[in-house]
Amino acid sequence: AYFTIADHLIVQHMIEWNAFVSASRKHLPADHPLRMFIKPFTYRTVSINYQAALSLVSKCGLVHRIWPFDYDEFLKVCDYISIHYKFRTLPNFISESMHPNKNNRTDDEWNKIYPIYHDLNAYWNIIQ
Repeated sequence: AYFTIADHLIVQHMIEWNAFVSASRKHLPADHPLRMFIKPFTYRTVSINYQAALSLVSKCGLVHRIWPFDYDEFLKVCDYISIHYKFRTLPNFISESMHPNKNNRTDDEWNKIYPIYHDLNAYWNIIQ
């Protein structure tokens, strides 16, 4: 439960996607090509995150009811996650243990097993 709450709910939804959508809205006009490109990925993100805050992380929300801790303890966990959040660039999203050399595979073998490793790095090389 901790990893779902930490990585998915707090880090991805509440921190990263809220920041991404807010920054794109603030700094890119509605007709900017990048903003139009990311729209399918960001559409309704703020609304979804707001509903998640109401239904999942509020007092007596789903997370509070399924978590074995008191609500105050849950809030401390959320604060801890937020305080210790570190921004990662795309290549850092893939754990070191998921690199081909750590799995005794050639790049070609690893690309068949775990294609996101090469795809993500290729994409990163384009956008940086």
